Amino acid sequence: MYQTLTNLKPGQYLISVQAFYRNGAHNVAYPKHENGTEQLLARLYGGSDYTLIRSIYDQTFSQGSWNNYLDNREQAEKAFNSGSQTLANYLVATVGTNGRLRIGLKKSASVQYDWTCFNNFRIFFVPQAEDTGIKENVKIEKLKNANIYNLQGQRISVNSDSSAPSVLPKGIYIQDGKKIIKK
Repeated sequence: MYQTLTNLKPGQYLISVQAFYRNGAHNVAYPKHENGTEQLLARLYGGSDYTLIRSIYDQTFSQGSWNNYLDNREQAEKAFNSGSQTLANYLVATVGTNGRLRIGLKKSASVQYDWTCFNNFRIFFVPQAEDTGIKENVKIEKLKNANIYNLQGQRISVNSDSSAPSVLPKGIYIQDGKKIIKK
């Protein structure tokens, strides 16, 4: 499923969609999620950039009929309508000078009884750093022991140990109440 957007201003765009993926029937998929072998085969993409769609098991819901996990389209719709951050997926994509961007969802393989559900696509232009105070290409030295959060509100661990990456992955982050973007 995709749509090609045209006449966009060149630059970066934040794409969001509420979506989840389940790799097979619950009795097969849930144990894989629990033991860390779950494969997420659905992705949100914008141009050549993509991110994997969240697992259905990332969040429980009172209306979920399988151990408080969603089990049909009606339950998914109620969950999506409960708040814009519910099972939210985010991606930053770049639009070139042609002003075109294809956005969508796709799967890399098919599994018996797998399932994906989505709603509420949104796209936002990300103003340039000089217009907003967003810091670009932030290096790890500036971030050691800082309070950095992703757009899902999860704290990103950044410290000085040798296992930490030298820079943050591409994305938009919040550091001490200020937006930062890593290209």
